Amino acid sequence: DVPPPPSDYAERVDSPMAYSSNGKVNDKRFYPESSYKSTPVPEVVQELPVTSPVDDFRQPRYSSSGNFETPSKRTSAKGRAGKSKRTEQDHYETDYTTGGESCDELEEDWIREYPPITSDQQRQLYKRNFDTGLQEYKSLQSELDEINKELSRLDKELDDYREESEEYMAAADEYNRLKQVKGSADYKSKKDHCKQLKSKLSHIKKMVGDYDRQKT
Repeated sequence: DVPPPPSDYAERVDSPMAYSSNGKVNDKRFYPESSYKSTPVPEVVQELPVTSPVDDFRQPRYSSSGNFETPSKRTSAKGRAGKSKRTEQDHYETDYTTGGESCDELEEDWIREYPPITSDQQRQLYKRNFDTGLQEYKSLQSELDEINKELSRLDKELDDYREESEEYMAAADEYNRLKQVKGSADYKSKKDHCKQLKSKLSHIKKMVGDYDRQKT
């Protein structure tokens, strides 16, 4: 039987979020300020076609990574007495572009692990690895994004509460806890792994695209 034509659709992954904060000391309390913005993810994580297309081939598109927003000044006060002092400017990166290895080093690793495709069987193997990596990438990215979304929600919520109220204190506690989570080694490790996955998916996609072009 002739296999059906490959699907040609793009599945966008929820974009990662960029969240940065400033802080200042006012009397005995410390009040961090923050801003929040979503940043797009390169389209390297769209689905690969099931089979190698020959007719009406369309090369997968790639886009550049998102930009960061400069932290904006805000007048709202957050935090509570007794919390640890922060530096004058806290900046958290969430575009998974930092880590122990440079982009060139990662690319060299993937070239060794995933050399150019020479057969349909090898293409199918690459596609299976891509699909597995894609699911892991989406799950991990969602986990990291959830922390940033919650920080953004609390940031806005604290603006509405009266200082010293129970609601303000509870929200400030959770806000400060999540800031500590973002500074933890576990969070940074997951961010680095997300970077590696994105690089891997991009390379596999390129190898598949190169192979498909040779068959047109």
